[in-house]
This record gives sequence, C-alpha cells and structure tokens, in this order.
Amino acid sequence: MNLKTGKDILNPNWPDAKWNVSGLFIHDALIQLLASKSASHFDCQIIESVHGSLPVRWNSGRLQNTALNKEKDITIAFTNVLKRYQELGISVFYTFSNSLLEKKDIDDPTCNFMLDRLAEICGDKGGVILSSDLLAEHIRKNYPCLKQIASIVKVTMEDGKGQPAYYRRLEENYDKFVVHPDDNFNPELLHQLNTRKAEIIVNETCLVNCPTRKQHYRLYSEASKYLKSSLEELHEFENNVCKSVPYFKQVDHQKPWRRNCNLTLSELAAMYEMGFRYFKLQGRTDSRSVFKYDLTRYIFEPDHVGPLMFKSAWPQ
Repeated sequence: MNLKTGKDILNPNWPDAKWNVSGLFIHDALIQLLASKSASHFDCQIIESVHGSLPVRWNSGRLQNTALNKEKDITIAFTNVLKRYQELGISVFYTFSNSLLEKKDIDDPTCNFMLDRLAEICGDKGGVILSSDLLAEHIRKNYPCLKQIASIVKVTMEDGKGQPAYYRRLEENYDKFVVHPDDNFNPELLHQLNTRKAEIIVNETCLVNCPTRKQHYRLYSEASKYLKSSLEELHEFENNVCKSVPYFKQVDHQKPWRRNCNLTLSELAAMYEMGFRYFKLQGRTDSRSVFKYDLTRYIFEPDHVGPLMFKSAWPQ
C-alpha cells in the first residue's frame, strides 16, 4: 500500500475543514511538530490557526497554568513561538475573552504589549477571540490589522444561544463568531447561520444545556482579573457545583446519564454537509495525550494516518 500524501492524509468526511486548534503557549511543541511533519512528509497543511493565552488579565474561557515572568518569558514566547507559527503558515489568535473588562483594564501594559508583538510578528495572520465590546473597540482603533472572533463566552453571557438575530449581529461586527455548543444540536438554527463566518466547537465537554455555564465563565473571568481570592471560589465551584468538570463526574454509573457537547463523527459530518467549514478544537487544559488524541482523530484519515501520527509525533 502506498503512503498517502497531500489532502489524502485528511479525514475524507471533511477534507476541506479549516481547524482552529487550542494550545497556544501550552502545546506548542506538539502542534508545531505535527504541522511540520504533515507539511514536510505529506505536503499538506493541517491547521489554519491556533489559539490560547498567557495568564493575563484579559484571558478567560479557561485558565492557563503557564508561568509568566514578565519581560523575560514574554519576549521568549513571542519571539520564538509566534515566529515559528508564521513560518508554518498558521495564524495565531489570543483568547482575550474576559467578559468583565472595565475601562481601566484596557490600559493593562502586559496585554497591550502582547498585542504589539502579535501585530508586529503576525500582522493580518493574527487576531483575538474576545467577548468585551470595550476591548473590541480598542483593538479596532489601535490594531486594525488583527482579526476578531466573537467568543463562546460572549454568546453565553449575552444569552445569544438559539437566537438567529443575535448571530446576525455578530456576523456584521466580527470576522467570525463561535456558535454556542448547545446550538450545534439545533438544525433549524444552523440552517440560518452564515457558514462563512460561523465556527463550530467540535469537542466541547460540558454537558448539553449546562445550567451553570454562565456562572463558570464568570468565575474564569474573575479569576483572571483578581487571581487568588477568585481562584478559591472557582475551585469550590468545580469541586462541588459543576456537573461536568472534572470530567470523571460524567462517567459516574450511580447518576443519571447526560451527554456532553462532544460531536459524534456523524454529527460533525452532517454539519460539514450543511456547508460549515470552520471548526474549533478546545483543549488548553487537557493533558498532552488527551489533546493529541482529539487532534489526530478529527483531522487525519482515521485508519492509517491518524494512528501513525498519534504514535510517532512525540516532542523530544
């Protein structure tokens, strides 16, 4: 059997899918290794963009554990990591999706320095995933080259789920928008969305119709802004209130079963048939093995290439 090359290495059920992959500043070695191997060995680019953040005030959606040592670490991160993504032809998006930003927060020097470096290194191959209108205005004024994606946090906090008119407003104001994971199971709504701007989260592990999603995002945003005191509240919430995290809660045989928002392969294929092409893989807080499992099983041809890339691509 001949080794597959070009687009033949991609999952044949969605060969033209454009993947926005989590893990910036966390799983960079793995992402870059897989992208590099795919380009050099198979002549195929597998990833369109990556997203993530350092642990700064504007971050949200997930909390980063990466340590930040101001000028030293931030210079290393931007000089080496961002330039390498540019060499690989992969766009970079910051997850600056904190929904609680105030005017005083917009002057944060570290976050603005991150934007300076993103605009300088990536230009129009860079962007921000956000939920704050204040931040969106700031970026449009000072960093017009950077693209903007409306975050799932924004859709959740503004109760946009299930509202076609709401998504149309996002379409007008942003380069792309993330569809609320619960709406992935609403075909009537999906048929009304602009597939050229909608981005679908494929492997969201929160429960469908989670009643505490908004509270969870608020705690993430507070923890990014206020750190220690809010972190304690976040940990208390995840340990005693949240039904989804940690994920072992979802496999307790003594509790009624409820499915999470992970798309089955047939559900993803159906959305692809509707015309959706922009797909997002979450995983900033996943272990390297779990992260790579999702990365290889969704992107690659599943019988030969996926298992081969999973087993061979281990950063040294």
